[in-house]
Amino acid sequence: MKDTDGDMVYGVTSPKSFVYANENISQNMFYSYYFKFSSEKNNTKKTFNTYIFNFAPVANANVSVEMLNKEANGNKMVFSKEIVKIVVGDTVNWIPTSKGHNVEKLSSPNGLEFKSGANETGTITFDVPGIYYYGCSPHKSMGMIGLVIVGDKTSNKNEIANSKAPGRSKFKQKKLLEAI
Repeated sequence: MKDTDGDMVYGVTSPKSFVYANENISQNMFYSYYFKFSSEKNNTKKTFNTYIFNFAPVANANVSVEMLNKEANGNKMVFSKEIVKIVVGDTVNWIPTSKGHNVEKLSSPNGLEFKSGANETGTITFDVPGIYYYGCSPHKSMGMIGLVIVGDKTSNKNEIANSKAPGRSKFKQKKLLEAI
């Protein structure tokens, strides 16, 4: 392909994989790279320009978070992913791998109210950017809480920090917010 100056332009589209904070999820993203090569006829001076035209997710992600009595490191009453970073339109599934757990939204940028039944999978597709604070109703005082960060908007961080966090959740909430 040639540009308007008659120079060759090469284009490549390739998948890239990123692991977000805490290695919570791997999200496939596509970039389009366009390279312009040109050369001057008299002194063989060459020019190399790079243009990046696209940066967009190719598909919505479906992220799973397990509700656990105990994780591999010995921590009790935890979610397998305490911080999940996603983009608008992605879905998170909270899966009860141990009995007696549920998931409920404790605070969100859009007033979302959600509470799964005990021992039931909870599923939410996120359409509003911001920080979502969630927990297990019977175990949140034991620190069984987490955050979903949708997009790059974290303007409701103070609202989350001021949300009710009983028992060990208060310390953990502070630690999670410091991590973002």
